[in-house]
Amino acid sequence: MIEWQTVAAEPAGMPAEVEERLKDPRWSFRDYVLIRQIGEGPIARVFRAWRRETGQFVALKLLRSDRVTPPMIERFVAEVRAASRLRHPNVVRIHRVGTCGGTTFLDSEFVDGESLQVRLQRGEPFAQGAALRLVMQAARAVVAAHAAGLVHGDLKPSNVLVDGSRAKVADFGMWRVREDVREANEAAADVRSLGTLLGRLLGSCGPDLGRFVREACEGRLSSGAFLDALERRLAGIEPSPAR
Repeated sequence: MIEWQTVAAEPAGMPAEVEERLKDPRWSFRDYVLIRQIGEGPIARVFRAWRRETGQFVALKLLRSDRVTPPMIERFVAEVRAASRLRHPNVVRIHRVGTCGGTTFLDSEFVDGESLQVRLQRGEPFAQGAALRLVMQAARAVVAAHAAGLVHGDLKPSNVLVDGSRAKVADFGMWRVREDVREANEAAADVRSLGTLLGRLLGSCGPDLGRFVREACEGRLSSGAFLDALERRLAGIEPSPAR
């Protein structure tokens, strides 16, 4: 078994929902108790899970062994390890990654909220100030990643989780080390994705903000320039929050 982890915590009391799941061994994986599925993709499922060793709820991604190859797993683990060095309040924290019983897993911070994709699908309107604040927080995560030599490469509403008023960027299996021209292009793609995200949240906006969104979507801004411009625009609505 390969395993790598970054954090540990003191065990806490066991919630009733965990005790209920423990009655059925099908809901257990390693030292985790699976509570409910919260996401699914082509090669993985994600569960809200209880880690018995630490007494904490986590987001547990389990890769589908029949849909991944050894090279895919090797790259996934390498990318997760690279992304783990990123520490930022707007980034979902990685706890550990490993393989057990033929299944590769990723244990990360559980965000008790929902993705922007879910809110968009509900047709929930976003006030201009709220849209700017949420995208500004995602942009801060991207700027921190680019400064650390990382790119996301798959930034989209389903990867931006919102807990209260805080946005956190997730899906670290897609973060990559920026080493060549292709990945430099992915850094520019991150900014285009931020522009697209802002445009979707706003729906419609004035001409000045519309030009800003188009500049980002066309790749004419760096992540730092995008964040600076966004903070200036937000300052015109309310005082900019402390970073």
